Amino acid sequence: MISVPNSRTPAVVRVLQKALRVPLKLIDLVSLLPAEIRFKINQFKHANALPSVSSIDAEIVKSLRREGVFITSLEALGMPDTAAMLQAAESILPKIADQPGQTGYDIHASQDLVLERPELFAWGLHDRILNIAEAGMGVPAAFNDIHIRRDFANGVKSGSRLWHVDSYDHRILRIIIYLSDVSKTGGAHEYIPRQKSRFWVTVLEHFGTIPDKVMEKLGLQKHVRSCPGPKGTVIFSMTSRVLHRGTVPQDSERYTLIYNYNSRSPKRPQEASPRVPRDRLMNIVQQFPKRQQDCMLWK
Repeated sequence: MISVPNSRTPAVVRVLQKALRVPLKLIDLVSLLPAEIRFKINQFKHANALPSVSSIDAEIVKSLRREGVFITSLEALGMPDTAAMLQAAESILPKIADQPGQTGYDIHASQDLVLERPELFAWGLHDRILNIAEAGMGVPAAFNDIHIRRDFANGVKSGSRLWHVDSYDHRILRIIIYLSDVSKTGGAHEYIPRQKSRFWVTVLEHFGTIPDKVMEKLGLQKHVRSCPGPKGTVIFSMTSRVLHRGTVPQDSERYTLIYNYNSRSPKRPQEASPRVPRDRLMNIVQQFPKRQQDCMLWK
């Protein structure tokens, strides 16, 4: 394993470490090719079994496949469980402050708080949402996780605030719901459309976070699209296929509710494992139909 260089590491050693990273990343890329082929085969086999979607939702699926992102609102979606979901999420927000797990730039609601509110699961497991996820990914969706997140306006630029591609699976869909007004300088989600970065996504997904100066050298910064919006804005993002980041909030803290989905045969199973233990999910899944149970208990 190559150690991370620091200021005390001799310059020649740092150069050698950087040089060695490239072939190691290429080896990692090649090793994943069989998994990618299997995924393509699974997509082909499932093509005739994809769920039908309404004309409105077909636009979401089309945009996910072409652009990688679709932006709408809870009002425009018109989901039946929205009011209950919002009330549940907002009841948790005041309790996040004292939760453990702060990263330095954000903090997430604990599993216990999320598990206490099945209304959150009901929205993310609605047939309409699962149809969009499955049609967008081309395979049955696995319901991975729910995050209720508070981003601090503290100037810290690290982690998911840097450009990156989610790479633990072939297809990863995140549904990001703003629980507060988010301006362009208030932590807005940013991405680069897939048609502008298709090649670089394949390369850069294996390099972790990407510095701004690298993005500039590759000519990608000029294609950046920002996603500001009022409370209730909904962002469907295929985060395994687009370069993206959450910007650093400057005006105020950002609050979001995020639903995560992946395939049921992720290329890195350990990284794709849900945070909630299976035995705790069992208490929730019993109230849902078989499709939703299969989606939650995929692992």
